[in-house]
Amino acid sequence: MREFCDWADSVPLMAGAVFSEMQGTLTRGDGRKNDWSQKEVADQLTAAFSDKKNDIVAEFTKAFPRKKVQDVLYYAGGSRPGVKNLLARKLEKSKAPVYNYLFAWEYPINGGITSFHCSELAFCFHALSVPQIKTATGGGTVAMALQDKVSQAWINFARTGNPSQPGLDWKPYSKDDPQAMVFDTVSESVALRDDKLVSLLPAAGGGRGTAPTGGGATAPTGRG
Repeated sequence: MREFCDWADSVPLMAGAVFSEMQGTLTRGDGRKNDWSQKEVADQLTAAFSDKKNDIVAEFTKAFPRKKVQDVLYYAGGSRPGVKNLLARKLEKSKAPVYNYLFAWEYPINGGITSFHCSELAFCFHALSVPQIKTATGGGTVAMALQDKVSQAWINFARTGNPSQPGLDWKPYSKDDPQAMVFDTVSESVALRDDKLVSLLPAAGGGRGTAPTGGGATAPTGRG
């Protein structure tokens, strides 16, 4: 395993992932998750998680109280341990803070497209006015407001090593206080304690495999 070089001790680090990575609605499901009946939701959860369903739903609801319960079917929990391990290794010797994020915003088109691998990049580069991207993201006021927050966070981090901005305080990550900036319709820095949830999910994370019918981590960003 590669280690951080000595001069990196004083360099802040930002690292994170997106909610669905490689197992979102673009590749799985029937495109109707937001319209499923309660019975359909229950059937999908049972098919994916069997006797662990209730525990998984309980943990997911605690970690993501703003999400619909069926969204756990698309949660790429397998991406989280690698990101947290990277942050922990940096903190072992670092004199600088580290920051964690999870991009969780759902594109409001085609029945709802959960955030896929690298879907945050258009927001980071404030590119939602590009016609093709505007179409892909729905081009609504919520998306435009979110890109302002995401891009400003990246700019602030590059300039100062602190991604916080007025009205959006981004707290550093630590083992005891695992803060993550969850970018979504409502964006906020929260102690994202999802270790138990991740341990309960199937090996591929987020119920990949048997349901619904019909990971990986984002590259870290360092400031130098």
